[in-house]
Amino acid sequence: MITERNDRGFTLIETMVAVVISMMLIAAASATYVVQNRSYTAQEDVTEMNTQVKVAHDLIKRTIKGSPFSFSFNMSTEIPATLFGFNSTIVPSDFGGGPDAITVITARRIGELWPTGMNAGTNEDCDGNNSDDQKLELDSGGADIILDDPLVGPVAGSTLLLGGIEFATVASFTGTAVTFVTTTGQNHWLEDTDGDSFCDKGRPVYLLQDTTFCVDADANLHKIDLGVVLPACTGSPLGPFNQIIAENIEDLQFSYAVDVVAPFGEIDGSANLLDDTDFTSIVAPANYSRIRAVRINILTMSQTSDLSFRGMGNPPAAIENNIIPQPGDDFKRRWQQSIVFVKNLEGVL
Repeated sequence: MITERNDRGFTLIETMVAVVISMMLIAAASATYVVQNRSYTAQEDVTEMNTQVKVAHDLIKRTIKGSPFSFSFNMSTEIPATLFGFNSTIVPSDFGGGPDAITVITARRIGELWPTGMNAGTNEDCDGNNSDDQKLELDSGGADIILDDPLVGPVAGSTLLLGGIEFATVASFTGTAVTFVTTTGQNHWLEDTDGDSFCDKGRPVYLLQDTTFCVDADANLHKIDLGVVLPACTGSPLGPFNQIIAENIEDLQFSYAVDVVAPFGEIDGSANLLDDTDFTSIVAPANYSRIRAVRINILTMSQTSDLSFRGMGNPPAAIENNIIPQPGDDFKRRWQQSIVFVKNLEGVL
């Protein structure tokens, strides 16, 4: 029995048909991939915008809430004006177009204050009998600061808040020894926290610093501590004191609710209602300490363009007092507004 075999393989036509079909399948798969990739990128951009704007709002709000109003007296009348050129904890910057900036005076704990040559563990009396308990009288000389972080200490000219009750300007600081330019002679009592009648806790020491939020020429939102140059939004070199907290920020605007007009104790504007009549973009320097609430506006833009979104991502025509161009481009945008009340001020609604 003879069996015939077909060894001819595929014909040219069959090969061409197979190639065409393969190309069609590849093209369909590629088109699906491109569509899915664009969708993923667009969603990722939206998620990134939402995340950045939320993080920025939260950080600015926390900084304003953490300003030194949280101590036992109104620091807006106590901060030495020579320190930052003003004695308010909130300083607006409105440049008449483009992003605003805001500076907040905050207090960073850096350690504990002790009498010279004494620190936790020494057998010094803290039994509650004030006649012999240890106290720190700053008008009698210098003191020691036991730092929480050896890398974060005061320098000559720094202003410290001691124990939450007294400001003092540093004349010198070496190792742990600190001397002050002037003090008011407050008594700073040490504490016994473990009940053995010996002092084991000094007084908390806070370093006053300026923290500024601003936007640079590359649309980066910065948090800059210890010095800033405005409106360029530069200052400390990039590092622990100059952080980029958000990118692709098209606008940063602030407006302020103040208590300047009698009756005092109520935010100026509509009674018992916080609306646009209560906020102003321009606050006179004499009224900085009268700021009772801050309205924060952040406008961010997607990192990549989306052709299917052309002309649909225009920003608002105006945010606060800033008129914004309408580009009609392919980028998505997100505008978010929030309000934060200045904490622990007499008369806050």
